[in-house]
Amino acid sequence: MITSLAKVKEVLQISTTDHDTLIGSLITLVEDDYLRIRNKAFDTDDDDDIVYPTGSELTAIKMVGYILKQQGLGGIVQSKSMGVLSVTYMPADSSGYPSGITNTIKRYQEVG
Repeated sequence: MITSLAKVKEVLQISTTDHDTLIGSLITLVEDDYLRIRNKAFDTDDDDDIVYPTGSELTAIKMVGYILKQQGLGGIVQSKSMGVLSVTYMPADSSGYPSGITNTIKRYQEVG
């Protein structure tokens, strides 16, 4: 798996167990989406274990967080203001995820 339930909850600062089953399912779906967007299979090592690209775990966690937010269940925020600082996350592109997320996947999709 590209990430774990514990890591997703830690990074997204989710402390309840209310949506653990959903998050577990999303991890699998997000890995499939990651591969679809990447358009290239993950590499494997000599033992045929998957070798995930650098940064792929954090990207997958952001993807899970985005889906949770779209469902109104927490995860990453859409926009936030604090004093003069304002942060707004980009809307989804044709992949269903914000381009800020998908660009980190596409950066490594060249066939090597």
